[in-house]
Amino acid sequence: MRIQFFAQYGDNVKCQTSIVSRQPTTLTGLSTKGSVEAFTGVVHSVETGQAAYRGYPLRVTMDSQN
Repeated sequence: MRIQFFAQYGDNVKCQTSIVSRQPTTLTGLSTKGSVEAFTGVVHSVETGQAAYRGYPLRVTMDSQN
């Protein structure tokens, strides 16, 4: 299942590493509803400059393993 959530800018390297290696990673971020959650899976894409939540400029799309 593919999910989207928002992550902090400091998670960008971890996201890019997962995209290239196709290895799962775990990130703590905000769900699309604004709750803090842990997300585990292979990152599919990362978009920067999102303004949905202050401090969380990355919109991450992940193939979830939850």
